[in-house]
Amino acid sequence: MDIIELPDWSWKIGGYSSHLRAKVSLAWTKAKETLASGSFKRVLVIDDGGFVIGATPENLGVPVCGIEQTTSGLAAAAKARFL
Repeated sequence: MDIIELPDWSWKIGGYSSHLRAKVSLAWTKAKETLASGSFKRVLVIDDGGFVIGATPENLGVPVCGIEQTTSGLAAAAKARFL
């Protein structure tokens, strides 16, 4: 199991969504680098709001399973390309 830590979780008032999208993009970039090692068989995404599932890149090279907590996040999960 690998956990990706992202620095600097501060943001300006009114900028939460754009800040979160940038952090999610950075997380997926780091995840793709980690997956390139070939040592992982699958990815489990545990999300709250659909930001991470909705931004899941195509062709990660391993199966992806997403778990969404919120009803509003289900819309984003339904649009995910890996489902």
